[in-house]
Amino acid sequence: MGVFKLETGLLIAGFTLIIFLLTSRKENLGTRLLFGFMLLTTFVYSGVGIAYESVSNRYIFSYVIFCVGLCLAVKVMFRTRFIIRRSKTNIDRASYNGFDFDYNNQMITILAVLFMITNGIHLIVPSFNIMKLFRPGLPTSELIYARRAASNSNIILRLSSTVNIFCLPFFCMYLKKLVDLKKKWAAILLVLFWMYLDYLQYDYLSRYQILIFLGFAYCIGAFVYPDGLRMVKKYVIIAVAAFIALVPFLYAYIDIRNGNSFEMLSIGKALQSLAESEIYYPKNYDTCVSLYGSESVFNFIMWLVCLPIPSVLFPNKPTVTIAYNFTYAVSGLKYGAQAYYTSSLPSVVGEGIILWGPWMVFFHGLVIGLFIGAYFKFIRKYNTLSVLNVYMILMILTIGRGGASSYMSTLINGTFAMLLWGYAFNKIQRTQSEN
Repeated sequence: MGVFKLETGLLIAGFTLIIFLLTSRKENLGTRLLFGFMLLTTFVYSGVGIAYESVSNRYIFSYVIFCVGLCLAVKVMFRTRFIIRRSKTNIDRASYNGFDFDYNNQMITILAVLFMITNGIHLIVPSFNIMKLFRPGLPTSELIYARRAASNSNIILRLSSTVNIFCLPFFCMYLKKLVDLKKKWAAILLVLFWMYLDYLQYDYLSRYQILIFLGFAYCIGAFVYPDGLRMVKKYVIIAVAAFIALVPFLYAYIDIRNGNSFEMLSIGKALQSLAESEIYYPKNYDTCVSLYGSESVFNFIMWLVCLPIPSVLFPNKPTVTIAYNFTYAVSGLKYGAQAYYTSSLPSVVGEGIILWGPWMVFFHGLVIGLFIGAYFKFIRKYNTLSVLNVYMILMILTIGRGGASSYMSTLINGTFAMLLWGYAFNKIQRTQSEN
């Protein structure tokens, strides 16, 4: 990628910091974390790499207007009331009257159990392999793609994946119940077991998945309390120290996945190599410009709208092909092709350039931000959803690298499930009070 221009990198970092300070001003802890994580993931995967000499400085404008659109949309959603006949919706009105989800409801426990079952169903479908629980394998690129292809072609696994996404909010609600019962270790162990089941599906977890799982387990133990979220400085310091200690292992994980020997580096060298492996995405922005118009904006928005509808019910619903077209343009191979098992991602700003063009990428941030803002506006009102709040804030780290398709499915389907449950529960409560 050539020489890294420090002054350009500092300029991009400065713009990012200014946007964060302006949008997070006078906000609560959860909202500041949301803005911080959104901008951090965008900066790492879509911003700082522009400072390489091989990348045109004109993309600084694309990066900045995307960040402005993203944060502005979230800010507007947080400041706007959802109005129906000049009054709050049932869910809003219920929350202001002290309504909260009842995690003692037996259905919550059932859905939490169903969530764990759907995470482990690959141990019995398409073949019975429960002993794999005790004999995990090591990751290889060939097996990862082969197993993903097999999963996508199996109707039971596809259906269980849909059910799993819908059950995620209720599993997080059950974790909050354990926290309130002073059983944090039980909640942490459940998260780690979930992580292990996910690993067993492909004998692989990506580095960001590992960090999100470990971060989620750590946040449950350190920052989630019965009365909400608290930021404790000593736990932040411990988390930073733990991440630094993990850096050599995260870099060595690349060698393991590629079937090479486990090679350890010094923390400084590993950190440099790890950073370079994560920030290169802007070098492909010229390719993204060449793909402008290959994906319809209307199709993208319809994909977002249709996400809550299971594919088994609507098999021909709109899909997004950005990653497929981008992979072919970069490598000449089809996405997930057997030869070299290729997949490439454009980053979230690159995705916006493909959809909207380099000068209008502001609207990509705006569209994504509207959905994110609506989601967090809803869940941050309820104490019983504080664990879900933490998880979805951590998951937003995936959006910088993978774009909207890596995050919006979980976000929108989770919103849909919670809205249905909230509406039904609120209606039952009102009926009981009237009787």
